[in-house]
Amino acid sequence: MSFSWHNPLDYLLLDLPRLFCAPLLLVFRLRRLGLDGKPWRRRLKGGAIVVGNHTSFADPFVAYAAFWYRRMFYLAGELVMQGRVRTLALQKAGCIRIDRNISDIEAVRQSVDVLRHGKLLSMFPEGAIQHSDRVESFKAGVILIALQAGVPIVPTYTRRPKHWYNRRRYVIGEPIDCKTLLPGPFPSAPALEQAAETLRRQMRRCQEVFEAAEKE
Repeated sequence: MSFSWHNPLDYLLLDLPRLFCAPLLLVFRLRRLGLDGKPWRRRLKGGAIVVGNHTSFADPFVAYAAFWYRRMFYLAGELVMQGRVRTLALQKAGCIRIDRNISDIEAVRQSVDVLRHGKLLSMFPEGAIQHSDRVESFKAGVILIALQAGVPIVPTYTRRPKHWYNRRRYVIGEPIDCKTLLPGPFPSAPALEQAAETLRRQMRRCQEVFEAAEKE
């Protein structure tokens, strides 16, 4: 990630996409909900990983619109960040390239660095875009990054509204401290899988709130 924490120009370049994407707040007309089904009016402070289901290319923009008041970085797959110019532009916009086919240590290091600087990191632990609205898979790498950075994970859920004129709903769950899910700083593979399953259930809880709101 070609971003310097001490270079004002990098902050300016990071904020430019936020300026151009500001109309998305009007396009999505996002309605943020908490787990109680009521409007979510809180503001996240400090470093945190925002995880969500992944059903379309619009998902990163929806996450941005939900947390418009914060600088947010994103993990982007190698298929998205191809070509020198495109990769550089996305990096300046806050994207961190990750190769899902290998254990990408550099992407993990950059993610931890972003979080330790108190920023938000958006991740889609299902990996590629899913064709099902149900959260079926959950990669445990997000938990390792959260543990290394010492930040919570915030589960979310959204999907495209039934009609273009409907407001888009975005359910935000309670921040989860991964230290409460694992027995120690060096968890075993089974412990990680169990923690990932707990987080997946929290995302499904967000989905239940989303679907209940749709029936109103």
